[in-house]
Amino acid sequence: MLLVSASEDGSIKVWDLLTMLDEQSRFEAKTPYLYNFNQHTLPVTDIACFHGAIALSSSEDRTCKIWSLSEGRMLRSISFPAIIDSVEIDPRSHIFYAGGRDGKIYVTAMGVDVSSQGRDDLSILGILDDHSKAVTSLTSSTDGLLLVSGSEDGNVRVWDTRSQQVTRKFKHSQGS
Repeated sequence: MLLVSASEDGSIKVWDLLTMLDEQSRFEAKTPYLYNFNQHTLPVTDIACFHGAIALSSSEDRTCKIWSLSEGRMLRSISFPAIIDSVEIDPRSHIFYAGGRDGKIYVTAMGVDVSSQGRDDLSILGILDDHSKAVTSLTSSTDGLLLVSGSEDGNVRVWDTRSQQVTRKFKHSQGS
């Protein structure tokens, strides 16, 4: 069982919980963690894991990075036009959602398309645009058909991921 942590110094650490809980294993380990990723240049803003094999991180450096937790290496780095504050991996396909400080949610390809030759503009498949301030939280339904976004504008949106349209809107009322 793995624990993935991220910090303001831009680092991401992957911990083996069983080693951490076993005193003998912890004593014999060279480091208290399995991997230390330092490829982000500014604070990490969010991290999401997929089936214990892949981690996705976002940072104030305007990138999202995809990590192999089994190999201990970065698989891909994708640049965005805005700082990304939240990420969510779609459970049914090879895409993820990146919530930007510009109020947009970027629908992004996880895999490397050979035809794209690493171009970030071909990785962004679509934009969900209904928030007026930073998108600070994202979560999807277990079947991946709905995406819920929260924003500094005080609104929560429920999106149909197939049509990429808002199906419900909720306004957070102050002081309630």
